[in-house]
Amino acid sequence: MTSHSQWMTQLSRKTGFRDVPLFQLPIPGSHDTGTYGEYSNSGWARTQSRSVAQQLDLGIRFFDLRLRCNGEDYYIHHGLVGTDNLVATRGAAPDSISCILQDIRTFLRANPDEVIFLSCTDFESLVALGPATEAWSADEHAGFRRLLMEYLPLIHRRPICSLTLDSIYKSGRGRVIVLYQANDSLGDGLEDNFWDDRLAPAPYWEDKGSSLANDGNVGAQALPPDWIAYHRTNLIDWQEKGEASFFWTQAQMRPAGPGVFTVEQSAKENNPRNIDLFTHWMKAEVGGVPELRPNILTLDFIENGNLTEQIVAFFGAMTDVSRQYPYARSFRDVTLWCGANEHASRCFTASIPNASHLVGIVVRHQGSYGLVNLQLKVNDDSRRGPAADKPIPSDFQGWLGSNSDGNEAAYRCPPGSFIDGLQFASKGGHGMVNIRCHVSNNTFSNWLTPWPATDFDFVSPRTMKSRTGRITQIDVAEQDKFGFTDLRYFY
Repeated sequence: MTSHSQWMTQLSRKTGFRDVPLFQLPIPGSHDTGTYGEYSNSGWARTQSRSVAQQLDLGIRFFDLRLRCNGEDYYIHHGLVGTDNLVATRGAAPDSISCILQDIRTFLRANPDEVIFLSCTDFESLVALGPATEAWSADEHAGFRRLLMEYLPLIHRRPICSLTLDSIYKSGRGRVIVLYQANDSLGDGLEDNFWDDRLAPAPYWEDKGSSLANDGNVGAQALPPDWIAYHRTNLIDWQEKGEASFFWTQAQMRPAGPGVFTVEQSAKENNPRNIDLFTHWMKAEVGGVPELRPNILTLDFIENGNLTEQIVAFFGAMTDVSRQYPYARSFRDVTLWCGANEHASRCFTASIPNASHLVGIVVRHQGSYGLVNLQLKVNDDSRRGPAADKPIPSDFQGWLGSNSDGNEAAYRCPPGSFIDGLQFASKGGHGMVNIRCHVSNNTFSNWLTPWPATDFDFVSPRTMKSRTGRITQIDVAEQDKFGFTDLRYFY
C-alpha cells in the first residue's frame, strides 16, 4: 500500500491548509488500534492486522488505545481479551525498549510535522490472583501519564478553536494530543498536559443499536441506511451546544457468528462504502451547511479502504484551501438548519431591516402537510413614542413560500417586546408541522397550528434563541406542495 507518512506535512504547504482548525479537518483513525497480532480467544476482539508503526505509515493519525496494567507493564486489551502488545513499561526509559509509545516517538522523530491523537480509555488492572480486573489506582494512572510525558511531545490544553497546524508548529515541539478518560477528575496535577476524552464525543456507544456501520450481514443489510443520518444528527447536535470539540465518528464492524462473517470480512465489505459516505460529507459539507465539516473516522482493519488517499487527493487538488473549503473558526460561527428532513426543492430568505425587530409572524398550515407558508411582521426602532410598536407599511415582506392554500394563524408580540427566538416541531416526512415564538420578555407564544404535541413525535423541538436578541434573517426550505421542511435564522 502507498505510504502516507507525511500527508499532513505535504498538505500544510497548500495555501490555507495549516489554518484550518483541527476539529474541521478529516482525520483517519483506527478502532481498537492495538488489537493486532495473534492471541487467544481473539476472533471477535481482533480488529486490526497492522501494527501502530504500520498504521502511522499508512496515514492513520487517531489511535484508540484501551489500556490494561499488569504490574509495571501497560498493555492493550479489548473487553475481556488481553493482548501481548506492550504500550510502555514503568522504569524503562524512552529508546530502551520496543513498545507502542516508542513506535510513535520514532515516527515523530522522522516526521516532525505530523500531528497525532491518542485516545486513552477503558483502564483495567489485572488482579494478582485469577483473570479478574479492577479499575486503575491513582498510582497506575500517574505512572502511565508520566510515561506519556516522557516519550511524546505533548500538545497542552488550549481552546480547541485555536488549534490549527499553524498554531501547533509555532508554539513549540508538541505534536501529540492525548484524550484521556476522566482527565479532569483525576486531580494529580498533570491535567494541563492532557485533554479530557469528553472533548471528542463518540456517539456509537449511545443507545441506538442500528447506528452500527455493519450488522454482520452481507449485501444490502451490511450498511444500515440510517448510519449516515445518525452521525450527521449527532454531529449537529453536539455543535449546537456552542462549544468546539473534536468529533469521533466510529465505523467498527462486528461478526455475525462463527463461520458466517468475521470482523475482517465485514471490514472488507463495508469500509469502502463507509469511507465514501464520510468523504461525501468532506466534499459536500454535513447537511448542506458549508461551515460544518466531518472530523475523525475510525475503522477496523484500516488497510481495507482508501480514506487517507481520498483526503490527500481532495485537498491536493485545491489552490487555496481557505477559499475552496469553507469552515467554521468556532462552533459559534455556524447557523444551522435545525430540522431533520433533508428534502427541499427550494429555499426562501427574508431579511429584517437594520433598524427593526421581528414582532410578529403569520403562518399558513394545511392538514397533514403542516406549515406551508410564512410571513414576517417587523417594527421600526428608529421611531419614538407609541408609533414604535405600530407596523410600518412595508412590515409584511410577502409570503416566503409558494403555497397559497391553507388556514392562517398569526402571532403579534405585546407592545414593547419582540421575537428573539423560534421553536418548531417536525414529524418525519411531513417536515415542519408547528411553530411558536420566544419573546424578549422571556415567554413563549402558543403553538400556532392545531397539531398538539401528543399527536406526533417531536424531533426534539429545537429552541433557537438569538444571543444578541435581534434576528436579522430567516431562511426556510420548502418541498413543493408539502410545505416547509426546515428553518434557520441569523442574528
